[in-house]
Amino acid sequence: MDRILYADYQNRCACIHLKDCLVPVSGSFSELSDQLSTFPQFMSCFKGIVINLKEVRELGSDYLILKNGEQLPVSRRLQRQVQQQRLSLSAGSLRGEGI
Repeated sequence: MDRILYADYQNRCACIHLKDCLVPVSGSFSELSDQLSTFPQFMSCFKGIVINLKEVRELGSDYLILKNGEQLPVSRRLQRQVQQQRLSLSAGSLRGEGI
């Protein structure tokens, strides 16, 4: 799970973007999204994109930048939720809670 940067849906294919490669996934993006979203560090930030919040370096008003420098869009509607979840994860890691 720590190798996953984000998952997305493009060209009718669900893909998981790892730190070192891209992995196409069989099944629907909805199924993949549901599976990843059971972990607190994963959430949807835009239609067709589920991010690993542990890999986010910066959050802007309509974008985020991952630790590897990649920039992804963030829905303005979801921006506040993304920020709150990031803060929640940070607070949990400061308290020593494993995720």
